[in-house]
Formats: sequence, C-alpha cells, structure tokens
Amino acid sequence: MELSSKGSKPKIIDEATTRLTEALRTFEAAVAQNLDKEKQVEGLEEHIRALGAEQERLAASLNVARQRAERLETTNDEVSHRLDNVIDSIKTIVKAG
Repeated sequence: MELSSKGSKPKIIDEATTRLTEALRTFEAAVAQNLDKEKQVEGLEEHIRALGAEQERLAASLNVARQRAERLETTNDEVSHRLDNVIDSIKTIVKAG
C-alpha cells in the first residue's frame, strides 16, 4: 500500500478525499443554482400575481367606462330628440307667425 506524502494515510484515501471534496463542491454549486432558479420562479410567480391584479383592476375600470359611455349615448340620444322637437316647434311658430 502506497503512503501519501504525509506518510500517515494511504494515497488512495487522499485521492478519495479529493474526489469527495470535488463532488461536494459540484453538489453545492448545483444546490446554489437550484436555489437561484427557485428565487427566479418565485419572482415570476409574484409578477404574474401582480399582472393578474392589474388585469382585474383594468377590467373593472373598462366596465365602468363602458357603462359611462352607454349613459352618455343615451343622454345624447335624448338631447338630440328634444332638440329636434324644439326645432320643429320653432319652425311651426315661425310659419304661423
């Protein structure tokens, strides 16, 4: 059995320790990368929730605007009809006078 440069451990244990150290570093890097990806996903999920809330707010605002437009159109029709009646009345008075 070969001894390491330190003389107290066999060389195979040093090699195994080196491989284990490298494997742990690789594993730690993979875990760190996975955690980063999870944080990115959480950030995206939060962004999606915010967009959903914004969509709901915009939909409600659009609904209010549509209702207002319908009321304005109805009012416009009523005013137009009244103006037509007034114009007809004035024409009748002018012709009679």
